[in-house]
Amino acid sequence: MTLLRDYQTQALAALREAREAAPDVTRLAIEMATGLGKTITFAAEIDEWLTGLEGRDGFGNDRALVLVHTDELIRQAVAKIAFVTKGRWTIGVVKAGRNEVGADIVVASVQTLIQPGRKEQIRDVGKIIVDEGHHAVAKSYVDILRFFGGLPDASTYKANRHDAMWSPTPVTGYSATLSRTDGQGLGHVFQDLAFSRSLSWGIRHGYLLDFTPWTIKIPGLDTSGSDAALDASLAESIAPEAVVQAWLEKCLPKPEGLEQVAFADGPSTVLFAPLVRSAEAFATAFNAAGVKAEVVAGAYSDEHNRAVLARYEAGTTTVVCNAMKLTEGFDSPRTMCVVVARPTQSVNLLIQMLGRGLRPWLDASAPPREQQHATLLSVQGTVQDVRNVADLSTKIGTARDGVSFLAMEDEWDLGRDIEPDAVQYAGPVRVEQWDAMVQASSKAWKYTAGGVPFLPTAKRSEGYVFIVQDASGWGVWARERHALRGGQAKVSRVTTAPDLELAMAAAEDEAQERGGDIGALLADKTRPWRKGMPSAEMTMHAGYLGLHVELVKIMASKASGKAGKLSDLISKVEASKALDHNAQKIRERARA
Repeated sequence: MTLLRDYQTQALAALREAREAAPDVTRLAIEMATGLGKTITFAAEIDEWLTGLEGRDGFGNDRALVLVHTDELIRQAVAKIAFVTKGRWTIGVVKAGRNEVGADIVVASVQTLIQPGRKEQIRDVGKIIVDEGHHAVAKSYVDILRFFGGLPDASTYKANRHDAMWSPTPVTGYSATLSRTDGQGLGHVFQDLAFSRSLSWGIRHGYLLDFTPWTIKIPGLDTSGSDAALDASLAESIAPEAVVQAWLEKCLPKPEGLEQVAFADGPSTVLFAPLVRSAEAFATAFNAAGVKAEVVAGAYSDEHNRAVLARYEAGTTTVVCNAMKLTEGFDSPRTMCVVVARPTQSVNLLIQMLGRGLRPWLDASAPPREQQHATLLSVQGTVQDVRNVADLSTKIGTARDGVSFLAMEDEWDLGRDIEPDAVQYAGPVRVEQWDAMVQASSKAWKYTAGGVPFLPTAKRSEGYVFIVQDASGWGVWARERHALRGGQAKVSRVTTAPDLELAMAAAEDEAQERGGDIGALLADKTRPWRKGMPSAEMTMHAGYLGLHVELVKIMASKASGKAGKLSDLISKVEASKALDHNAQKIRERARA
């Protein structure tokens, strides 16, 4: 399965080329904006490296070490490494009571490794990955990198100067924000930047959402103190009510230039507050306005936080007010609004918070991808210099309320006689593999009445690849009807992915292998026949399926495109009959 996007493949190629061109450059960095898939990329890097060691008896140093600093990042890394490697290598975790040091790939908590005697138990490390690489200048990271030979000091070089076989352990750092605002440079840890894809690039190529920023001005609010002082100031001021009012005004109306986006209770929103007291004050204000809000924070139990986030994912809770707990490692594509109620002058921190709301939402209940647009609400005192937000190499100016990010960047380009890039929507279907004329639509994917995403593998043969979420993740399943088995349908699991986007990528590959033509499905959405009247054959088939009432409604409609609407309805009904029962049985077995 070719699960990597083109730019992820390019990133790995850039790493290889950089190391081949300069063998003494062993510490390289990869920068990918939040949402562009750095975890999948470093999982593929590890898999490629371990595969390259096969057959080299006695090579030693054949273990990969992944350094992370939060529980959520550990879970993400393990899940995505397992998905990419497909059982080829063992994966272990070193954290607190877990000490799986003998695995081929060890995902380790930095906080655990700095404890006496923990890192000494991990041997034969031949590659190091640093997740959230902008943290690597911290003493804890430096000490760990030195211990495993990734960041040798002068004495280490001196001790090994006569050993022709010795070289530093290769290190790759991955981050969305490879810069810091505390005055510490990353140059003494990482020797070169091998590859970069900015937030701007991700938005223009459709992998991330465009967003519109707004500033919330609160008279008398002092944002210059400590987190504790700011927490008290926010909780005791009119800030909670002001934020709720701004949210009601700016998040509920349609974004400028787009059709109305329908949300039952407003867009799913993540609010960042400095500490628990202010987070609770913001949640209280939202609830008083009739908007369901809850709080997650490090001070609460893991069970409480998981339950709140589960209700958020289900759409029961609209706003999650968090005490800076969700800045890294939290992925919820349903998030369409981010509230920065923790004013900051750190562009990097702003990017981390903003990134929680820029992933396209691919679920059946989501608005059409072309209508998705994010909103950023920032309490006064938050940095407005969008240099790093746009492109780490270019300053395009100061954010202006109500002007979308891409519009600001295009204005900057035009002011310098640079033709703006065209927006290239990529969507869940990796349409870079297909004709450029179909890059404006993601509608190869369809959904059953029960919300099951599916792709047909052949017309009128009840062959499908579909996706069902259960306790183990997003399962990719295939359904085929075999003539040799009396027409009985066979349903089989293809793979399980840690998120819907990866499941869709795997399903697209499987559909292709089974004879499906995603390019044709996409192109069908632009066929002239869709704008006309349905054929007699199509009408008869709709009647056979029991669609008499819906057929009358479609035919009575004044709008054009009756054939296209009826064709889509027929496909949905046929797939619903074939798949919804199977999906229900799959979920029931998973719960048993």
